[in-house]
Amino acid sequence: MKAKVKPEGEKTEDLDLLEDFLSTKEVLQLQDNNPEENYRIKLAALREKMRERL
Repeated sequence: MKAKVKPEGEKTEDLDLLEDFLSTKEVLQLQDNNPEENYRIKLAALREKMRERL
């Protein structure tokens, strides 16, 4: 979701609400040579972050 914002007397700025809402950083402990477990770890982290946002 993007919008262009132009405060009076200033230049137009892009505002990306979706990127601001979904942006998060976290270090995950992934397993070497185990893509199935890594997928489960990533999915669990994603679910946790989405629950926090809602």
